[in-house]
Amino acid sequence: MVKRVMIRAALVVLSVCLASSAAADAYHPDIVKSQVVKLDAKSIEANANSGKPIDFVFDDTKLTVVLSPAPVWPKEGLTVIEVAEDGSTKKSIVKAANITYAGDVVGEDPDESEARFTISGGVVDGYVMSSTGWWFIEPLTRFDPKAGSDQYLVYATRDLDFPAVDYGDDGVKADEVTGWAPPQPPPNLEIPVVMVADREYVFIDSSPVIDRQASLINRVNGIYGHQTGRTFKIVMSSIDLYNGTLKSTNAYALNMQLKCFIKGQPANCTPGSEYGSLNSMNVWFAHLTTGKVLTSGTDFRYGIGDEDGRFGLSQQSARVSLSAQNTMVASHEIGHNFGGRHYAADHICLNGNCGYTLMWPQYYASNLAYFSDGLHPGKDNRTNIRNFMAAHGFF
Repeated sequence: MVKRVMIRAALVVLSVCLASSAAADAYHPDIVKSQVVKLDAKSIEANANSGKPIDFVFDDTKLTVVLSPAPVWPKEGLTVIEVAEDGSTKKSIVKAANITYAGDVVGEDPDESEARFTISGGVVDGYVMSSTGWWFIEPLTRFDPKAGSDQYLVYATRDLDFPAVDYGDDGVKADEVTGWAPPQPPPNLEIPVVMVADREYVFIDSSPVIDRQASLINRVNGIYGHQTGRTFKIVMSSIDLYNGTLKSTNAYALNMQLKCFIKGQPANCTPGSEYGSLNSMNVWFAHLTTGKVLTSGTDFRYGIGDEDGRFGLSQQSARVSLSAQNTMVASHEIGHNFGGRHYAADHICLNGNCGYTLMWPQYYASNLAYFSDGLHPGKDNRTNIRNFMAAHGFF
């Protein structure tokens, strides 16, 4: 839950005005309706760091948000490990200024609304969730290389339309289910994660890998923080620069290779002891952001997650998938790691929008960023996930 910030009349308000409207499918085939806005990233960053309100205008709807820093990296710095072509590793500690922010939508129920933004390198990326819709803001240069650096694409999730994608099995049975020794959770009970990247993810976008992963986890934290009371902290980022281990485009095989990578072993290593490797890193789970186009046999899929396990991955193709899709897929797969199940998902209506909840076995454009919460018998992934977290020391 983001702490509310009192707003004084003397505060300077930054207004963001609608610049133009884009025709359907002009920028991305999965978007039916979008807008182009101009944003002043420096002004937004200054207001976010000082607690001053920011006005956005989306589809003639004015929304005012107040942001504050919401770091997803440790204060002492982020450990980054790069694996070279010959298998050698380079370790560094990156001590960078905070780039992730969270906040409230002024005048709306904080339990049902929130804003999450990443501001890095003069670029803004994030979302505003309100009673008027779930609005995503992405740099227009992702879709149009000729766009100005101050231009951004804005779309609401209700204006997305794409064929349903089957998530496949209800998670993958973990290879190692005994002898868990969860790392001591930090005092603030943020769950530690090591983020992993393959070569395709590194080069699919020019922005730093750690910034993109921070942006993803910040957006995921908006979902988990509200609904489970717990968020995630990236304590390490590990990068397979030449895909020495992370080779496969098959989701199942790639998840196995992720376990080998964490153990520092070849792609065909024997399963086992990978949990000990995580514990030695003082992290609870590993999540791979892959730039590959994934399959599961002959079927395309967005990601995979160990059922009650500690490994998973999600396709995060910045030039293929939208931030909204990347957020939903990562949140779904991480849900499997913490006890979320397809069979416990539900169909609900919220603020006039009806759709399937986050752990539904198919990803439709209308899926909601909410876990089932017991509206119907046996349909309560929110409680399942919270109970799992509590059983492993995170409550």
